[in-house]
Amino acid sequence: MDNTFREIIPCKYMVLSKEKDFFIYSSNYSKKGIISGKTFKEIIPSNFDKIKIHGMLVKAWSDGHLYLYELDASHKIKNTAVVGNVVSVQNNIQALEKIKNKIDQRLLGIGWYYDTTSVIVNKKWSETIYKWGLKNKDDSILVAAQLPTPKFIENTNFSLVPCGNSTIYKGSRA
Repeated sequence: MDNTFREIIPCKYMVLSKEKDFFIYSSNYSKKGIISGKTFKEIIPSNFDKIKIHGMLVKAWSDGHLYLYELDASHKIKNTAVVGNVVSVQNNIQALEKIKNKIDQRLLGIGWYYDTTSVIVNKKWSETIYKWGLKNKDDSILVAAQLPTPKFIENTNFSLVPCGNSTIYKGSRA
C-alpha cells in the first residue's frame, strides 16, 4: 500500500523484498520473480531459484541455466540471453570475507583456531560448519578442531565453549 492506503502490489505473494528499484517476490517460497518498483507490474515471472540485480541487468538461475535480462530505464526487458550448464564459482576473496564476518577475530588471538566443512543441505545450497580447536603459543595443537563456536567474553580476554554438561574455558595466550 502507498501512503494513501491504495494497494500497489497485491497481497498474493509469500515473500516480497525490495532491492534497489525492484521487488523480488516468491509466490511459493522457492521460485522467485521480479516486480518493477516504478510500474508495480511483474517484469520476470517466478520461475527462478535465485535472482541477482546488477544495475539494469538481472541474472536469474533455474535448472542449471543462467537467464540474463537487460532492462531499460522504464523497467521493460530490452534484451535477453540464456546460458546452459552454468556452474557458479565463488571468488575466494569473497568467501574469506564472508567467513571473517562470521568469526569473532578476538578468538584467534587467544589460541583458538577453526576448520570448516561444507555440508550439502539440499540440491540448491550448502552450509558451512565450523569446528573449533585450541593451539598453544608455539602453534602446536592442544585440542583438535571438534568443538562448537566459542564465545568471547567482553572486556576479559577470555572465552568459553559450552559442551554438554561441562564447559571449556580459555584465557589469554600470555
